[in-house]
Amino acid sequence: MTDTALPIKNPSVTLYAFHLWQDLSQELGQLRPDADQLWQHCANLSQPLAIPELKSLPEKLQSPASQTAITSDHIDLLPGNGRLTYTPPLQIEGSALTVEVYPRQIHDTYALDLTLYYQNVTVAASQFSRLNPQGCLLASNIQPSLGQTLVLYGEPVGTPEEDRKLADACVDGFFQRTDQKPQFTASGQLFGSPIFAYDNGKEKPTEQCHLLVWLNRHPETLKLIRPLQKLETFSGTAFQRSN
Repeated sequence: MTDTALPIKNPSVTLYAFHLWQDLSQELGQLRPDADQLWQHCANLSQPLAIPELKSLPEKLQSPASQTAITSDHIDLLPGNGRLTYTPPLQIEGSALTVEVYPRQIHDTYALDLTLYYQNVTVAASQFSRLNPQGCLLASNIQPSLGQTLVLYGEPVGTPEEDRKLADACVDGFFQRTDQKPQFTASGQLFGSPIFAYDNGKEKPTEQCHLLVWLNRHPETLKLIRPLQKLETFSGTAFQRSN
């Protein structure tokens, strides 16, 4: 058992999910029958996240059916700044929850960047359960054809010696009332701050559970990450394993 009462400041979770909208065998611009599945399942989060407006997400997205779209590296699928921001009535210690939805197209793949975060608040690690109500962010619900990664983030309050214990507590909190908790696999450093990897070892994308816990301990960490595209930050090359 881990101590889920360990404190953490400004907790957040980001879901990075990837889904093919076109197969190589199809004509240019032709959609797979399940191309919009990622957006439909994102829209279904409107109920557990208490965001009724999210239900209309698929209707707001631009169609990729053009040669320009498929040959471009990255395309925002929403007009304006490319993202939607919501503030559902799910508070912790008086701090409002903010939810940002950032749908993109990367070549023949749809990519969802969904972030939930609280600001200016210190809570017990067990409160990560508030960021995954009903297990709604797990791959079994999102059903991405190419898989997904979850990133739990926060600022530790205790000593560095407690970081692994804190990371485990964050994972325990996030997976409360689910039977899909992954196991610890590795640890390392990302932009000067400790990061911990967890995985359930499943191969099927819709059954996989790959999760990172990133604890911001370095004053330069956020400054270093800002110039990078968020969807590229947590690629396989970004995470350095340690023995």
